[in-house]
Amino acid sequence: CTLVPCKYEAKVAFVSFISPMFVLLLDFYFTRGFAEDLHNEHSKMRQVILAAENIAACLSCFDLSQAEAIIDSSNLPPPLRGTFTDILLNLHMYRPYLPQSC
Repeated sequence: CTLVPCKYEAKVAFVSFISPMFVLLLDFYFTRGFAEDLHNEHSKMRQVILAAENIAACLSCFDLSQAEAIIDSSNLPPPLRGTFTDILLNLHMYRPYLPQSC
C-alpha cells in the first residue's frame, strides 16, 4: 500500500491470502484421497481379472487341481468364487463322461 494509513489492514490481507490457499489444499487432499482409492480399486480389479483368466484357462484344459489351487489362493469376490467353485465341482462330477478331459 503506497498511502499511509493503508486502506487494507494486514489482518484482512492475510485472511484474503490464506482463504484461497486453504481451499486449494483441501481440494488437493480430497482429490488425492479419491485418486489413491481409485488406484487401489483398479489394482484389486486387475488381480481379480488375472485370477479369473488363469482359472478359466485351467478349467478349459481340465486342469482341475490347478484351478482349485488358484481359487483357494486368490482374493476373489464371493459371488465369483462361488461360481468358479460350482463350475469346478460340476467338472469333477462330469469328467469321467467327457472324453476330451482324460
